[in-house]
Amino acid sequence: GNSFNMNRSKTSNKTGKQYWNIIKSLSFNIHLNSNKSEENSDSHLDSSSNVAAKNSELLERLTKLEKDVATLQQNQKSINDVLNSNNNNYKLLPENALDPCETARTSGVFKIHQFNQNVYCEMDTFGGGWLVIQQRVRKQDGFRLNFDRYWTEFQAGFGTVEKDGEFWLGLETLHQITHSGEYELAVEFRDSNGTYGYARYSKFRVGVAYDKYRLTVDGYLGTLGDGLSRQNNSRFSTFDSDNDTWKENCAKNFANGGWWYSDCGSAPNYSGGPWW
Repeated sequence: GNSFNMNRSKTSNKTGKQYWNIIKSLSFNIHLNSNKSEENSDSHLDSSSNVAAKNSELLERLTKLEKDVATLQQNQKSINDVLNSNNNNYKLLPENALDPCETARTSGVFKIHQFNQNVYCEMDTFGGGWLVIQQRVRKQDGFRLNFDRYWTEFQAGFGTVEKDGEFWLGLETLHQITHSGEYELAVEFRDSNGTYGYARYSKFRVGVAYDKYRLTVDGYLGTLGDGLSRQNNSRFSTFDSDNDTWKENCAKNFANGGWWYSDCGSAPNYSGGPWW
């Protein structure tokens, strides 16, 4: 099997408060204008009609502003409801995508909430804390799960995540996880006779989708021999998406599954079968 070891901001809208200040100011002006019209009613009959007209205009503006404020308050309530809902959802998520494997005490299936995806955490190898990204189990009649799949399937992931299950985690999940920090890769093989071998790489990263999930790998150590460093900087290929540097489609013509092929003769295709 192959395995490898957010700021929030709140926004506030002060528009409603500003409108209330305008309304209070308008009300105060209306009150003053009314007082002035009463005090000078005997000597300024002509100006009284002007004051009344102005007050009527101000009252119309006040009514309109009150309606605008009511609308703003309703909109602000809707925004706050959305923000509160998002905040509540955020609290359910772990801060680190690999928390399940970093804190697990025993090997088993755990959930990465960010991706709503089950993963298998390996706690018995190399000190534990490993998230298994691919697992193949050969029975007497061969592999149970077909890895010769479409690009979209390798992108999303497939198989059954369990201790003895065969599965592929998914290229997009691999990209999201490996770009959140520094990660290493461990590859393990065990044959039917119990012979065991491994290869570890101190640097492992999967690129973005538009660059066909380009592989970055370095720092080999192990007993299997270095079967992956040559694939550094290679893009992922499947039978329906040829992204290798060879003149032919390696995944289609020379292998049994998708992988980071450079040329068709150099790549250890873990998806097609366990050879190194």
